[in-house]
Amino acid sequence: MKHHVIALAAAAMLLAGCSDEPRGPLEVQGKTFHLTSNDGASNKLNFSGREKGRSTNLHNGKSVDFQYTLEGDKLTVQDEGGRESFEFKRRGKRFGGDGFVLEEMTPEDEKRLTEAAEQRKQQEKALAQRLSPQGAPADAVAYTLLDELADESNHSHTWVVVAWQAEPLEDEELLRLFSLRWINTKDSFERQAMRTSELERIKKRLAEVRKVTYVRIPWDRDLTQFEMNLQQSSSGDAYDFEKKSFRLKSYMCTGDMTGLIHTSTNARYSVKHDPAFCWLPVPEEDVARHIESARTSSKGVHMRSTVFAKIAGLDGNRIVLVPVALELPVYSGNHWQSEPGEPLAEFSLWPYK
Repeated sequence: MKHHVIALAAAAMLLAGCSDEPRGPLEVQGKTFHLTSNDGASNKLNFSGREKGRSTNLHNGKSVDFQYTLEGDKLTVQDEGGRESFEFKRRGKRFGGDGFVLEEMTPEDEKRLTEAAEQRKQQEKALAQRLSPQGAPADAVAYTLLDELADESNHSHTWVVVAWQAEPLEDEELLRLFSLRWINTKDSFERQAMRTSELERIKKRLAEVRKVTYVRIPWDRDLTQFEMNLQQSSSGDAYDFEKKSFRLKSYMCTGDMTGLIHTSTNARYSVKHDPAFCWLPVPEEDVARHIESARTSSKGVHMRSTVFAKIAGLDGNRIVLVPVALELPVYSGNHWQSEPGEPLAEFSLWPYK
């Protein structure tokens, strides 16, 4: 009887070893899984070997190797350098843990995700092109004066925000923002009579504003995000003799501010950081000496710059501007003066010509 029980146990073990349900790493070996997370991660994990695999980020296409172990219901995945380790527990046909979910990918899933990743790649490429000043017009006359986009009903900033929004506003909101005639008319029948023509006018103008990509923004003391100043280094020098340039202090250089424009849409400018606008080349030493002498005097110096920029789109209610060029007249005095002081020099900075 004892030998019979042992034989049955051995047979059961053999059958388990030949089962259609593999144990340990064989459960995932040779399979591809899709990793997702609460924060939007999307990775393809290919368990190509018994202990190794390769992970591909479906957002940027980057791949890294990993090692893994599967013991019972516990799957541990570790990057090749051992810097990060993730533990998953079996949940039916899935594995999950720490906000991550692993699900086996079908060929249809893989095709769909690959196509989505390619679409995102193209979108990122298009975004990079929009955020690049390369290829912008090198002639100042190609840039529309920003104030020309305004009208009696609203500021240019509001027109730009509404024109660039992905979702059009309701007709009532368009009339409220862009039709003083409609707002100031109290008679309901008169308002109804003008409604169609006013909406046609507004929508036509929004389409025209949407076509404007390159704008010219003259100096305005209230637009502090475009303020330019000469800046001293930590050692106290404003002029760099190796670069033969003055250091420029501006948000285009530091990229640490988005200026609020107080309009009905709370529009903001978000100026893209560009190190090309951190320096003002002044190779002529006599000109540089003249400016430096005025800068260190009791009056000081200030600039009333004109910014040439590219509208790259919206980030929420922020108008994303890519600086292309600067016209920089330098005056004695400070920018709070109602009139500029003595003109000291004038510079034209077009780094992308």
